[in-house]
Amino acid sequence: MTEQLDAEQLRPAYLCGRLLAVYESLQYQAYRSEGEVNLTVADRYYSLASTYPALAFPKIEVLGQKHLRKLRRDRRGAMVAIESRIRNLCVDLERAASYRFPASLDLADQGRFALGYHHQRAQDLAQARAVKDRKASEENAEDESN
Repeated sequence: MTEQLDAEQLRPAYLCGRLLAVYESLQYQAYRSEGEVNLTVADRYYSLASTYPALAFPKIEVLGQKHLRKLRRDRRGAMVAIESRIRNLCVDLERAASYRFPASLDLADQGRFALGYHHQRAQDLAQARAVKDRKASEENAEDESN
């Protein structure tokens, strides 16, 4: 395991952790204009998903479809990007485990799940920061030229 997100890592537990982080990001994107989300997907399902993914992810996917519908109405570009990330992770999971969520995860796999979740969250936050910094730089450059 590396210290950063490993896009080539195909262990089902790691992919499930990454997928939970993407669903959490989806929820944030769908409701960001409405303020803080009181209870995130991860708050609600992390424990179940990290121990019994086969029980948690069907519920998470149903909730995710609701978030995608909302995002489709409000911010179609963001919906397409996140839906693509979910699809790519599902394709990786299919290659790794015939698109079956593991029934249960032992302690080692629970650790891999946690790493996948936190690696994905860290990468998402870094990308969001980079976009924000780039926009601020562009605005500053525009202000200086005026």
